[in-house]
Amino acid sequence: MALLLSACDIPNEPLVYPDADSSAAQLYQAKCARCHNAPQPHAHTAQAWPAILQRMQMRMKTKGATPLNKNELSEVLDYLQRHAAPVELK
Repeated sequence: MALLLSACDIPNEPLVYPDADSSAAQLYQAKCARCHNAPQPHAHTAQAWPAILQRMQMRMKTKGATPLNKNELSEVLDYLQRHAAPVELK
């Protein structure tokens, strides 16, 4: 039990995103962090990211948030796909 309680004292490490200083990384984090922690780009493949972003755009609209405009969407998608997980071979 003491071990479990001591784990509560460990500070959460901040997420570090690839190219964190880029405008695309900052835009991605700023827009997504309004509702949840933005997943790391390598959490999904480049092929999966377009559908995920479209789903998030729809959720933003239903929540009354302003979705990404066309330029922002393109910038974020490019960022995510550049840093995405490799394609899984079956």
